Amino acid sequence: MNTGTGQDDGAYNAAVLDHFLHPRHAGSLAPGPDVIGAAAGSLTEGAKFAFNATLVHDRLGKLRFQAYGCPHCLAAASWLCEHLQAARIEQLDAWHWRDAAAALDIPAAKYGRLLILEDAIRALAAVWRARQASIHAHGQENSRPERPQPERPRAG
Repeated sequence: MNTGTGQDDGAYNAAVLDHFLHPRHAGSLAPGPDVIGAAAGSLTEGAKFAFNATLVHDRLGKLRFQAYGCPHCLAAASWLCEHLQAARIEQLDAWHWRDAAAALDIPAAKYGRLLILEDAIRALAAVWRARQASIHAHGQENSRPERPQPERPRAG
């Protein structure tokens, strides 16, 4: 538990234990046209987070995570999924790792891993933006279909 000194004494607070033992939104979604995904981190960094989500109009629908790391990492990913359900892309952009650190009282020694969590969310937002740009570009093409011009009868 974080004792307020920035030191991790090895124990976990009730919120961390709850999310670690009973993770919300863990798993993944089947691939589909409305599903996006992104990840950040690595096993060598001590933390890896992967998120995927369905897109429903201009909001996240279902949001799922897979994570590798300490109990603080898994708890933070679970907590984050709870708080970003039905979020707009601007909310992903505005989310900061300190939100999870404060809510779960995560010790300072783990802040680097929360930065990886933030990187994963930023990557998810980037994939979402790319999807929006693709849909927008495709929509523009479809709004101006090329139609063959009818032949005009020739005089003569």
